Amino acid sequence: MVGENEVVAFLRESIGSVYAIEVLLLIMRRADRHWLAADLVRELRSSRTAVAEALGRLVRAGLVSEASEDRYVFAPVSERLERIAREIQQLYTTAPVAVMKAVVTTPDRKRRS
Repeated sequence: MVGENEVVAFLRESIGSVYAIEVLLLIMRRADRHWLAADLVRELRSSRTAVAEALGRLVRAGLVSEASEDRYVFAPVSERLERIAREIQQLYTTAPVAVMKAVVTTPDRKRRS
């Protein structure tokens, strides 16, 4: 089990974007699929730039892999990261606003509020 504090820290440090979470969750829902960036753009009704930035974050975070040229798949580099991704998925399903706030609120800003 991964603690909520660890998940929140990971979201802030490694993901840093609500949009990247949306991309991650879409890729996770169809983990058997190798997603073309263009398909993600169409599915999310987004821009290529926004999707490319989110994919870059997810690849650097170790949650998504570029399986072949411009094709992406859910492929955490460790069991710990897979557990974190599943916990993000669960938290976002049950408390999406709390997850969004966790991503956009830095610890310093939270203390000042």
